[in-house]
Amino acid sequence: MTDQNTKFYAILTAVGEAKQANAAALGTAWTFAQMAVGDANGTDPIPSRTQTKLINELRRAPLNQVKVDPANASVIIAEQIIPESVGGWWVRELALYDTDGDMVAVANCAPTYKPLLAQGSGRTQVIRINLIVSSTSNIELKIDPSVVLATREYVDTSVIDALAKLDFKHSVLVATTANIVLSGIQTIDGELLTAGARVLVKDQAQAKDNGIYVVPAAGIWRRAQDADASGEVTPGLLVSVEKGTVSGDSVWQLVTDAPIVLGTTALTFEMVAGRTGVTAGTFKSVTVDKYGRVVAATNPTNLAGYGIELATQAEAEAQSDQDNTKPMTALRVWQAIVARVTQATETSFGWAKVATQTQTNSGSDDTAFITPKKFSTALAALIVQATELISGIARVATQVQVNAGTDDATFVTPKKLRTGFSISLAANGYVMFPTWLGGLIVQWGWANVGDDAIVAVPLPMAFPSTFFAAFATPQSPNAVTGSGNLSATAHRTNLSTITVGMNVGTGSGFTVAGVSWWALGV
Repeated sequence: MTDQNTKFYAILTAVGEAKQANAAALGTAWTFAQMAVGDANGTDPIPSRTQTKLINELRRAPLNQVKVDPANASVIIAEQIIPESVGGWWVRELALYDTDGDMVAVANCAPTYKPLLAQGSGRTQVIRINLIVSSTSNIELKIDPSVVLATREYVDTSVIDALAKLDFKHSVLVATTANIVLSGIQTIDGELLTAGARVLVKDQAQAKDNGIYVVPAAGIWRRAQDADASGEVTPGLLVSVEKGTVSGDSVWQLVTDAPIVLGTTALTFEMVAGRTGVTAGTFKSVTVDKYGRVVAATNPTNLAGYGIELATQAEAEAQSDQDNTKPMTALRVWQAIVARVTQATETSFGWAKVATQTQTNSGSDDTAFITPKKFSTALAALIVQATELISGIARVATQVQVNAGTDDATFVTPKKLRTGFSISLAANGYVMFPTWLGGLIVQWGWANVGDDAIVAVPLPMAFPSTFFAAFATPQSPNAVTGSGNLSATAHRTNLSTITVGMNVGTGSGFTVAGVSWWALGV
């Protein structure tokens, strides 16, 4: 029983020792992937280097993280989080597995009960193994981000670091319009700054000093927390400006290419959204800069105002070398049509009339075209339902029609004829008839059974819905020893299992005989 004298510790298994030595010798990575927990069947486990599995494993899942202990470089800390939806058992033993599935470390721990929410108490349980190894340089973490959990501290730190590296930064109050002294409270772009205000500095004589700053109550300005490291100031950085006579309600982008070393690399910001001097309204012609901003706008009243040249009559009527870069007025379109109105043939463009129903039915007029409606009417008169005596058309039968077997006006495809059919021609096999034959399943096999013994036999395939009957017969040629009058029985157990039995009515010395069985169902 666990008491104040019980020792809790973690060790490498023999397999783990060998793998660590091999990784250190070859300079290759050794990856921890999963942690298992168990209850040791209620005993007090003692870790052994010869173990290859836990006494009674209850859960195995990916690790949350593996890291070197900051206080001891020879200690590896492996962590797993058990969610509140898992539990209902004690945790007394732990193990680590690598990517090969081998148990490389084992540990015992103070017994702790992991409850389920259904018991009225639930918690997220963090399990850690502190493992002393000779070298931590070759150990890596293997995780699946879709299944692991993280501690609150880990998430908070990761989120803060990730947000600081995003290209879209928190907005600034104002942006500079000229070179300034980076200290003290001052007025920028018409706005008097206050302590804590964020400012986009973009016009310094030394462009390396540009960036996002925070104004202190007094003294030198400092770079903002989300833009004070090279990894946080990257090409494409975007920042919105809230106020200002010139730059208020605008967005600026860092256009300096990588690599960027903050405090050394010249930083250049350009406006990608903001005021351009064009008033709000609807315009027919606009000029757009490289960032998609409208920098000029007009309302032309003719095509010439858009710089578009119209086609002449000669160009509209030309039969060759047509100019497709110039639009035509209604007059030019009419002139072009008149110049081209001819009867259409197989070799020349032109006009043609719509054929009448009589012309469509006769099929003799080669100067008119047929509409879909008239074609359908003519075709309907020629197409009839196929029968045993008349050539015609017929639809493909649906699977429901094939199964019913009552429709005599459709045809059956090989696929629908075979639907549901399956067969296994093995010693223990089955045949499943097609759905149009009712889907009957016949299964067969044999088993060795002793006198007055009953053996459970798994069926080659489970019956999908109903188990009708099972039969068995003795196979005397398969008797190993003895002789006698043999009888065999078979009984349904469930949709996937039968039991077969053997009985010797008379005789002696009988030990084992073969039983053949059959099973029917759907």
